Amino acid sequence: MRELQLQRAKRNLEHAEIRQEPLDIATAKLQIPASELDVLRVNRAITNALYGLREEIGMPMDLPIRIRMDVRYQPEPIEEQEDLAFALEEHELIRNALIDLEKAKLDYRVAHTKEMPEVGANVSVRDGDELEEPDARAALTVTWPWGDRFDRLAAAKSANTVRTSELALFDAQQARSRSVRSLALRVREAERAVELQEDRLRVLQQQLDLYQDRWDNGEIDILEFIRSQNDLENAKVILITQKTNYMELLAEYRYNVGR
Repeated sequence: MRELQLQRAKRNLEHAEIRQEPLDIATAKLQIPASELDVLRVNRAITNALYGLREEIGMPMDLPIRIRMDVRYQPEPIEEQEDLAFALEEHELIRNALIDLEKAKLDYRVAHTKEMPEVGANVSVRDGDELEEPDARAALTVTWPWGDRFDRLAAAKSANTVRTSELALFDAQQARSRSVRSLALRVREAERAVELQEDRLRVLQQQLDLYQDRWDNGEIDILEFIRSQNDLENAKVILITQKTNYMELLAEYRYNVGR
């Protein structure tokens, strides 16, 4: 976009020289160095971004890197309620919290059984003599380990772990719900911003066409014409940024849903 703006500035100078208007020529000449600086600034930003990308992926700085430039903006509808239901059951963080809760419940059951009474049964038989018949006795014993403080503490700790796991699951569900709902709003807002910017771009193009006719007819000076050109080019840059923002938000939304 900035390179096209530089080419346009050079054409403006050519046209101004043909018309031999000193003010228009001076204005057009001032536009060229400013446009050249914009091109240098953007190229520097791109180069630094590529250096950062190489560093991030562990690639040597002097190796060439190929980047696809055919990524297209494509709005997609989102089903917030369906995605939210999926996230609250299938998202990795939710599944991990469910597993932790189930493990805590199993640990509590094991610890709780050690607090239960121990039941024992025994039978004794005594042989009788000539005057007495054999004597059989059965005994049922129940013992409760009241004095085992370690078992009681382990059971209490397991109960607290269960409650902590339940709260962790609730917090994870709350955070996931808030995140999905918030991102859904941002995605829709970003999509609408692109639509509005596209409408604005069409109006600015019409405005530029009108200024072009007026400048060709000598009704305005080049300054107004250049201002209209800059407004259009800046609007194009803003549109690209907004489309990129939408695609990034959509990707973040999918990540938070867990699909």
